[in-house]
Amino acid sequence: MKRKHWYVPLLLIAVLLSGCASIGKKAGFEVTAKEPIGRQEPWHTMTLKGDISQVQALSVAYVALPDPVPTYWSEEFVDTHRVYEVVLGTDENGKQKKALKPLEKVVFRALRYTDGGEFIEMFDAVLNPSLSGFFVLLPSEGNFVGSNLVIIPLDASWLMTVYGEQMILPVSKTLPAGFFQQHPSRITQVVRMDRKDPNGQKFFSELEKLFDPGRFVINGVVYSGRPDTKIVASRFTKVDNPIDRLVSCGIAPISPGLVTISLAFAAIQNVRVVTKEDCMK
Repeated sequence: MKRKHWYVPLLLIAVLLSGCASIGKKAGFEVTAKEPIGRQEPWHTMTLKGDISQVQALSVAYVALPDPVPTYWSEEFVDTHRVYEVVLGTDENGKQKKALKPLEKVVFRALRYTDGGEFIEMFDAVLNPSLSGFFVLLPSEGNFVGSNLVIIPLDASWLMTVYGEQMILPVSKTLPAGFFQQHPSRITQVVRMDRKDPNGQKFFSELEKLFDPGRFVINGVVYSGRPDTKIVASRFTKVDNPIDRLVSCGIAPISPGLVTISLAFAAIQNVRVVTKEDCMK
């Protein structure tokens, strides 16, 4: 059965989506902002750029995943190597109930290119809860129909076109000449969501349920994040330099001397990253 795309009711699109924390740079350990190309930090996959509660309108493009979802995508959605502890509540004796939770990724990068393969800009692509596709959040103003768009994973080692084709990215991360002539990836339809309209109200309501619109600040940039964003940001790095590797392999602890964090993190001392996969990379 063929999956319906933009001819489903707009309300269904919205249904499918169904205090400051500040981190900076200190003493050699750097928490970086989102970048178009290159390996992301794990917390990037849990945040939207900006305070979503302040956004009045967005344009949205839908990029469907292949059906069935390929293994290379399903394995990308949950990182079982990055596991952290969360508090579930307290028992009848007042003792905290804790559990280990794997990192769940819900935000990926959508990159826009010229017909010649030159990078233009980056957008957030939100995985819908049904795991059937991405909602690419675009500025409310501008003509994006006909634009070349691709979705890339955490490590930017490959891309997916809007038609579900996977392509391995070269080490340079530069698309070869004629790429979009051989692998078409144009946006064919964009829908505007406005808080003044019923469908837009529902859309933004669902976004705010998924992403806390509280002001989560990274190097002066505001983000809206999933509930565990602060925990993930304090524990996991992208291990792309020697200092990050020391932290991520459990040799050096993250402490207030390495990462400047707000009072929300003040109680976290000597946090160690135990990701064996990172240590082998």
